[in-house]
Amino acid sequence: MRQGKGRTQGQLSERTGIKIGHLSKLEQDEGDPKASTLYKLIQAFGCTPTALMANWDQRQDGTAADALLSMIWERVDKLPDEAKDDLIRILDRFCMGWEMELVVTQSPRKWAAGFRPVDPESRPETPPVVSP
Repeated sequence: MRQGKGRTQGQLSERTGIKIGHLSKLEQDEGDPKASTLYKLIQAFGCTPTALMANWDQRQDGTAADALLSMIWERVDKLPDEAKDDLIRILDRFCMGWEMELVVTQSPRKWAAGFRPVDPESRPETPPVVSP
């Protein structure tokens, strides 16, 4: 999370009062931090405990991208409804474009490992376009 936010251990140390050596050990998953240490990190990152505790290298049930998305959704939840509506339109268009690419190319991108291409034969027919 520290690297994702573009901070050095020194910057995080200054902001939290946690020694650099201790931060280094925590990042290497050595030792168990005190609750007060976790609270300082949560405050410094502006995140929830769940986002802080996510394993950014590889979660058991997913990938580092899943952990990052989890943190982003927490931030999205704080947005006003108008901003959420804009984001929904953007994400919907991205997903539609990506699905269309799968139909046309029948080859998912590498980052979509595990996703199966859509079989164009199984899609419902597109209704004919009627001109006025």
